[in-house]
Amino acid sequence: MKTIKYIGFNEMLLIPAKGRFEEDYPFSHYLGQIHGENSENSTTVHVMIFNCCESEEISSLIDCEINTLKDCSELTEMQSQIDFFTNLKKEITDKSLLHDPPDELINYLKDTKIRELDKKNVIFLSGVSSLIED
Repeated sequence: MKTIKYIGFNEMLLIPAKGRFEEDYPFSHYLGQIHGENSENSTTVHVMIFNCCESEEISSLIDCEINTLKDCSELTEMQSQIDFFTNLKKEITDKSLLHDPPDELINYLKDTKIRELDKKNVIFLSGVSSLIED
C-alpha cells in the first residue's frame, strides 16, 4: 500500500458582510488567505466577503459577478475570474464540500478582521486540493 506523504486542503469561507460595502457594487471582495501547515498537512483558508446580509444571497451575487465580467470589453483578460466564479457557484451547490466552519477559525476572524461574524450565517467549503504519495 502506498504511503501518503503530503495532503493539502483548500478551504473557502464566504461571509455576508453588507456593512463593509458603501454601495450595491462591488458584489464581493477577497479579504485574503490564512495558511497553516502541520508536519504532513497543509491548509489554506481563503476568505471572501459579499455585499449582502444573508448567506443565502451569496449565490445570486456570484451570478452578478459572472454576468458583469462577461459584459466586460476585455473578456479574454477576465476569463480566469469568470472561471473562478463559475467554479465557486458549482462548489456551493455541492453538499459534499459544505461543512460547519471550525470555532477556532471563526474566533480568529472575529479577533482580527470581522467582529460581527456569525458562524451560522456563512458558507464554508472544504476539500482536498493536493495529495502526494510516497
